[in-house]
Amino acid sequence: MRSSISDVLTQRERTIFFQDKDSIDDQIIVHVGNNEQLALQYFLMHEAAHLADYALRITPYVEGDTRIIQQTRPVFSSELSFSYWLDYHYPRPGFDFPLRMSITFYGFRQGPYINSNQARRLYSMLKSSPFASAYAAQNWTEDFAELLTLGALCQTIQPCEVIVRNHEEEWRFPIMQSPPTLRRFSDVKPLLDGKFILRQVPRTPCP
Repeated sequence: MRSSISDVLTQRERTIFFQDKDSIDDQIIVHVGNNEQLALQYFLMHEAAHLADYALRITPYVEGDTRIIQQTRPVFSSELSFSYWLDYHYPRPGFDFPLRMSITFYGFRQGPYINSNQARRLYSMLKSSPFASAYAAQNWTEDFAELLTLGALCQTIQPCEVIVRNHEEEWRFPIMQSPPTLRRFSDVKPLLDGKFILRQVPRTPCP
């Protein structure tokens, strides 16, 4: 896989949006470093985060198919605490934002549902949210994986940004630069150093 991280994430982000005659000139571009950063690096880190989540049970369960298995094991928590989510797909009040439930990727859920002329609005709201990316805003599993992956990458690679462009203007939205995402990344960063301290805690069973 010789594609760059920027190429693959750009392709992914573009599947959020549809275009019509009024938005045909809109462009969404993701920059994560330069073209020397291979997409394989992103994919390995992202999937490794899912494995860590499954093994350590950082989120209540990784996906529906693992729910029964994971709920037979002890529940752990950390400073991360996942107080941002009510349920797998639903953030707590105050962390949700308009358009979030309309976010789809790769045509799933019969999407896309968001016109590309709404891209600036979407990324503006995302920038003030605690989520690292639009992909992260889907559910608590992708939230953790994107937080760890993009946090690690954007700590050492620049630029990290989403660019929204039309024939008249251009807007840039930094990735992993807002205070909420930086604060949350500091909670999970010890995982990268092998110093993540878990403690067993009571937790209400998942609905």
